[in-house]
Amino acid sequence: MVLLLPLLATLWLAHSAHRAEQDQLRGRVERMSHRVAEQVAERLQLPLYALKGVRGTFAAHPELDRDGFRRHLEAREARVDLPGVRAFAFAQPVPRVGLDEFVAEQRRAGAPDFEVHGLEVHGLQLHGAADQDTLYVVRFAEPEAAKQRLLGQNLGATPAISEAIQRAIQTGEPTLTHAPPEEGDAQGDMRLHLILPMYERGLWTEPPPVRGLLVAELEVETSLAAIRSRLERGLHFAVYEGVHPGPLTPLHGGTSSAPRTTLLHDVPVTLGGLPWTVRTWATDAYASASGGLLPWALLGVGVLLSALLALVVHSIDLGRQRALAAAASMTADLAAAKESAEQSAAAVREHSAELELQRERLELAMEGTGLGAWDWDLVQRTAVFDERWAALVGERWVPARLEEWTRRIHPDDLESVLHAAAEHAAGRSAVFECEHRLRHSDGSWRWVLARGVVVARDAHGAAERMVGTNQDTTEQRAADDAVRAANELVARTGALARVGGWELDVESGDLRWSDVVAEIYGIDAHVSVQLDDVLSMHREEARQSLEAALDTSRAGGPGWDLELPLVRADGRALWVRSQGQPVLSAGRVVRLVGAIQDVTESVQARRSASAANRAKSEFLANMSHEIRTPLTAILGFAEVLEESLADRPDNADLSEMVELIRNAGEHLLTVINDILDLSKIEAERMAVETRETPLLETLTSVRDLVWPRASGKGLDVVLELRNALPDRIHSDPTRLKQILLNLAGNAVKFTEQGNVVIAAEVVDDAEGLRLLIEVEDSGPGIDRDQAGVLFTPFEQGDTSVSRRFGGSGLGLAICRRLARLMGGEVRLLRTTVGLGSVFQLELPLVPAPDAHWTTHAGASPRRTQGQRYTPVVLSGSVLVVDDGPDNRRLVSHHLRRAGAEVQVAVDGRQALLEFARAEAEGRPFDLILSDMQMPELDGYELARTLRQLGARVPIVALTAAAMAEDRERCLSAGCDDYCSKPIEKETLLAAVARWMGRASTRSERPTDAA
Repeated sequence: MVLLLPLLATLWLAHSAHRAEQDQLRGRVERMSHRVAEQVAERLQLPLYALKGVRGTFAAHPELDRDGFRRHLEAREARVDLPGVRAFAFAQPVPRVGLDEFVAEQRRAGAPDFEVHGLEVHGLQLHGAADQDTLYVVRFAEPEAAKQRLLGQNLGATPAISEAIQRAIQTGEPTLTHAPPEEGDAQGDMRLHLILPMYERGLWTEPPPVRGLLVAELEVETSLAAIRSRLERGLHFAVYEGVHPGPLTPLHGGTSSAPRTTLLHDVPVTLGGLPWTVRTWATDAYASASGGLLPWALLGVGVLLSALLALVVHSIDLGRQRALAAAASMTADLAAAKESAEQSAAAVREHSAELELQRERLELAMEGTGLGAWDWDLVQRTAVFDERWAALVGERWVPARLEEWTRRIHPDDLESVLHAAAEHAAGRSAVFECEHRLRHSDGSWRWVLARGVVVARDAHGAAERMVGTNQDTTEQRAADDAVRAANELVARTGALARVGGWELDVESGDLRWSDVVAEIYGIDAHVSVQLDDVLSMHREEARQSLEAALDTSRAGGPGWDLELPLVRADGRALWVRSQGQPVLSAGRVVRLVGAIQDVTESVQARRSASAANRAKSEFLANMSHEIRTPLTAILGFAEVLEESLADRPDNADLSEMVELIRNAGEHLLTVINDILDLSKIEAERMAVETRETPLLETLTSVRDLVWPRASGKGLDVVLELRNALPDRIHSDPTRLKQILLNLAGNAVKFTEQGNVVIAAEVVDDAEGLRLLIEVEDSGPGIDRDQAGVLFTPFEQGDTSVSRRFGGSGLGLAICRRLARLMGGEVRLLRTTVGLGSVFQLELPLVPAPDAHWTTHAGASPRRTQGQRYTPVVLSGSVLVVDDGPDNRRLVSHHLRRAGAEVQVAVDGRQALLEFARAEAEGRPFDLILSDMQMPELDGYELARTLRQLGARVPIVALTAAAMAEDRERCLSAGCDDYCSKPIEKETLLAAVARWMGRASTRSERPTDAA
């Protein structure tokens, strides 16, 4: 008995513990089943928020469009927020008799392949059209992958969905139903359709007309997968159609037969207007894992009371721990249920907040776009207009009758507006829409777009009430008109200028161009062309340049601007200007855009102009040579005569005649120099250089140079510094001196009595530091008409002036153009007839960094006419090469008088012979003085030949060409220095003395010839 009682007690305790565990497990499964049922209902109805959002978004719009449907769903981020939703769709009721028109309308609206599928309709009727068989055809579907599958589907073709549609329309509530199986669906892979009806906005008939159906397609397994993943191992659930007890149709996660377990619980739920059952159960493995070990081991202990008692105590303690664990589990379940309830409440609050936000956005949108609302009572002929409508017509009051509105309509628009309103009221148009003019309170006419719908009709269908909006489109119409006018102007301008645009899609290679470009290439504008076709119309070199430019731009490089030859499709040759540049998106080139212009006439004109410029340059060079060459002899021998007559006072008349000859020659030289300067400026070949320039020295030099002529006329030349000037500046010293000499020389030439003043000052104002130099004379002055042509080439203020004083009329024109090249200006500052004139040179002033500022100009010169330069003494032999006997004689005369030995040659060939003979006889020449323009072998070839032979003898060029590039050409040929004709004795002798006895550095190779 002692052993039996403990054993019986042990068995009783073990049985009691096992039964408590089972009760606890059943309670846990029951709680879990309710929790799962709540989560299933929440998951399967989650897409309803998206559908209601779409319905709310489009409630205020009379028309739905694909872009609006897509943008709203994209904003919802359905892939993240709505797992298991396979597609969203909008199905529109379509009478069967109007099916062809509906299909045509969808194709015009951007779905060219739209077709209707599943035309077997199962008795579904649209309210108000009882005699018509109505289809519900999917008009929009998202995402992109669902369009091919759902677009054009007649939802009512399946009986179950047809019944669900009827139920949704009649109740106005969302409805769930099975989706028909499709190819590729796995066995047990169930799909549901959640259907939400949309009604015509503001029409409260019973039942209301259906505008369409919003449909969400759910994959049940995916939608409920998250619930399954959170269940404890060994717990399962399934969803069935119907209510237990009774037949159950499996929908998810099981079969129609109940699982073989006692741990099972069913929870009925209502989803989409239909009864459903959520069944949750635990497997035996779950029960075993959750339960404790039965105390069968106690039977083996048997006899020892102490062991039995210990086992009993242990069993009681284990039961207590399990009870505590069960309590903890229940607490966790309650916390999870609380969290789920809080989440549901948060979702409701979020949805309410979203609706409020949408209402606020609608109000803000109307406020921002200036929409004015109206409400018409068509029976009482009264109207309600809001403040925005009144503000649109410039009024503070709001009219109360329709006549107040119609009285403001422009007479030309009244008939069309009333007709559109009557058509909509009679039901012959879907919406009232009409753009017309309303009279503003200020008397102007404002364009407005009126849109509205009938929201109430009587029993006979007559319209009773209409609501809508007015939008001010005056600025939009003005902008549209401006854009239209601009486009027309661009088209006309492009046609006149022969300019057209093109665009190349980099990825597809599609090429589009305007009609002007097609006409330039001689291709029909409607013919599709490829890039290779266009490239093939260019010559090889041009094609390579264009291909290189295209490749560079495709790689993200810069655009191009090229002039290329082109052969049109009809064989006619053209020149085109091709421009292009890349268009980037997300950092990569997606398109190339550009323009093509027919520049054939421009190219031909430039070629003609270039040829004319070349001919002009050649003419000027030849003219310079032909004039300067005899001037060399005239001025040179006049100087020789002056020297020989200087010490013979009995020949005063001869000396005066020689001076007249020299003055005439110098005048001709000034004219040819002015013509050459003007031609260089007009050809844009005149360059100015900026370097350190002695300002005070330049001003003093100009004064000293014009003083002898002025003193001969009894005039005084005064240099005046009005404020402190820097002694050195950054400028072009040659051009500065040329301008001042011309202005001062003119002042002396045209002044018979009085004086000439050269005044300089520095001003500092908003334009910065500027140098102002004024040349004032007391001459005859200039009237207004004469002043207008002063700066025109070959013009003088008065032809009588030209006859009296001479001149070409180029000096002032050259001065102004040189000043502008230097960033300044030359102007006639003031003039008075009979009293004189003031000319002003203005230049930007940049003082040298260490310049000294002074107000002292120095005294006027008093040099005597008999002053002579220090004579130059030469020692050595010179070869003079010139085809002109007068020039040979003159140059030889100066050289021999200076002490040099002179040998002459008439051209380059004779010069080579003389050079070779002197080298062979061991008496080489110390210098070669060569004219550059000669027959047979000219001076350039002579210099190149000598350098190729390795000759190191210095070569000084003598040339009548006076262009800057002529000096560079002489030096490039191998000459060491350059003297221009007419020859000045001092300049010539200084150059010869500088180079005589020095070795040239221009030899091209060692001497290997005799």
